[in-house]
Amino acid sequence: MENLFQFFGRFHPLFVHLPIGILLIAILFDWLSKRERFANLSDSVNLLYFSGGITAIFSCATGYLLSMSGEYEGATLDRHMWMGIGVAVFAFLIYGLRKAEVLKQQKWASIVPFSLFILISATGHLGGSLTHGEDYLYVHAPEPFRTWLIGESKPEIVIENVQEAQVYNEIIAPILEGSCYKCHNEKKQKGKLRLDSPEYIAKGGKSKTTIVKAGVPLESELIKRLLLPKSDKKHMPPSKKDELTNEQIDLLQWWIKQGANYEAKVKDLPQSEDIQPVLSALENPEAAAPKRDFPDVEVAAANPKAIAALKDIRAVVLPIGQASNLLSVNFINVEELGKEEMELLKPIQEQIVWLKLSESELRNEQVSLIANMPNLTKLYLDYTQISDAGLEQLTKLEHLKYLNLVGTSVSAEGLSALKEVKSLESVFIYKTNTSSLEKLELLTTLGGVEIDTGGYVVPTLEKDTTMLTVKQ
Repeated sequence: MENLFQFFGRFHPLFVHLPIGILLIAILFDWLSKRERFANLSDSVNLLYFSGGITAIFSCATGYLLSMSGEYEGATLDRHMWMGIGVAVFAFLIYGLRKAEVLKQQKWASIVPFSLFILISATGHLGGSLTHGEDYLYVHAPEPFRTWLIGESKPEIVIENVQEAQVYNEIIAPILEGSCYKCHNEKKQKGKLRLDSPEYIAKGGKSKTTIVKAGVPLESELIKRLLLPKSDKKHMPPSKKDELTNEQIDLLQWWIKQGANYEAKVKDLPQSEDIQPVLSALENPEAAAPKRDFPDVEVAAANPKAIAALKDIRAVVLPIGQASNLLSVNFINVEELGKEEMELLKPIQEQIVWLKLSESELRNEQVSLIANMPNLTKLYLDYTQISDAGLEQLTKLEHLKYLNLVGTSVSAEGLSALKEVKSLESVFIYKTNTSSLEKLELLTTLGGVEIDTGGYVVPTLEKDTTMLTVKQ
């Protein structure tokens, strides 16, 4: 039954324009018919008021069914509903008064139709506010009229000390408010979803999918929707709405990855090298944007069939940003990695900039395909079967900045070949076939490349809780 109500409720946008058009014509003809030149219009005015009242009833009924979806709530909905009912009642009232010839006096003959016009305008404005947001009518008004109507624009948020800021209240909530609250707030809940408080974020929407999955941003529906191509009908925000910047999406992903804590301060959460400049920019928005971990190139959109084939083997394929065709591919869920699976990367090798093959069965003979990815900047090969022979093939990667080789059998000799990769910035070689002395020599061989050797020892502080084992 609920689906049936929803079916008929969706006809509201169709019916709602009929009474508006009919009644506006009725008011116009009513006004013109008072002049001798247009007196012949008087005969059609009664029919127009009656027809407008009938269609207004259909509009009210379908509007009520649409409101049962739960996507619209609050005082705005109530006012819109009662004023819509008022339009229908007023139309029949004018029809009845005209039939009874009560409106013959010039004074009332002008005031009553004009009052209906005001009521129709106010009702339509409230309907537009429910659908498009309360500032929809005025947001693009020229100054100074915009300021008079909706007030001063909110200044860009500047956090004096970002490390002391509460992550959710001072960073995450303002991001959501800027682009998400218009459709997911107290008064309007598209998909029965509200994003204006932690309680409602945890509750989710009608699809029952997890909006925010603590620790796993790429499995959180919020991030999935933001990263979809703009052409995808599920992309959020919808077209013509304010898009989030790449930095804002980075902050959302960072917050979710660190546990989606609603109480923590920035200083309480781990901060990677990638997120540090983004956080710092909150103190000084005019500072230069942080470096991106992908080349500034334009590529064609990837073949949807190629992406679908990768997803069929459970690879995670995501765009790295909203207005970009560049891709991140992660094989973390792929059970087997053989020649056939690697061949699936070939049709999109131009679009791939981040590739994660960690803990897979990747071997040297499969590296040649990776070496032909012209825009690859981040490559995770930790705990794979790659050796020096495979590593040598990677020297063709002109944009490679990050290379993770932890737990592989590569040696200092193989690593020295990486000096040919002029773009390389970081390489991770913990648990490789390199001695302590060789690791020191690599610092010279690879020039300014940051070499992470791992094996860190964290000192135990007096206040730490430790476990003591007593030998018998």
